[in-house]
Amino acid sequence: MSEHLARHREIEENPDIFKCDICGYRCTMKSGLRLHKIRAHNSEPNLPKAFCDICGKEVFKCLLGQHLKGHRWKENAAADIRECNICGAKVRTKKYFEKHMKAHMNPKSYVCQFCGKRYNYDAGLNNHLHRVHKEVYLKSLGVDNPSSLVDAYRKVSPNMRFTNYEMVVNRALNSGQEN
Repeated sequence: MSEHLARHREIEENPDIFKCDICGYRCTMKSGLRLHKIRAHNSEPNLPKAFCDICGKEVFKCLLGQHLKGHRWKENAAADIRECNICGAKVRTKKYFEKHMKAHMNPKSYVCQFCGKRYNYDAGLNNHLHRVHKEVYLKSLGVDNPSSLVDAYRKVSPNMRFTNYEMVVNRALNSGQEN
C-alpha cells in the first residue's frame, strides 16, 4: 500500500487528526494545519517575514509563494472577465457567467420547499434555508438536535471540508449570536 493511500485511510478513520484546537478547522496534512494556524491565529509571530515585490505587503516568508500566487491569479482573472450583454454585469469565471445568464433566462428558479420564497441563485436559497428554516431544514436532512452546524453537515456529508465562513457561522451559532 502506498504512503499516500495509508495517509488517506488514517485521515478517514480519524478525521480530527489534523484539527485546529482553536477553531476546529480540519486539514488533510500536518503542514496545512501549521499554515492555517499561522495565517488565521498568528500562532508563530516570530517567523521571518519578507516584503512582496509586487504590492509591498509584509508577509511571513513561508507564505510569500502563496501570496505571489494570489497576484498571478488576479492577473489571469482580470484577463478572463466576461460581460453580460443584457445588464452589463462583469463576471470572472465561466461557471458564474453561466449561472448569471441562467438567472436572466429563468429568473428565481430556486424555490424554498418550506415557504415558497424564490431566488435567482442556489447560494441565496441555501442562505435562506440556514437562516430562516434551520431546524426544520436540518430535520428534513435527517439531523435531529445537532450540537453544531458543522456537526450536522458532517452527519449528512462526512467527507465535506468546511470553509472559514462556515466555521465562523458555527462559532456564532454555538455562542448564541445568531442573526
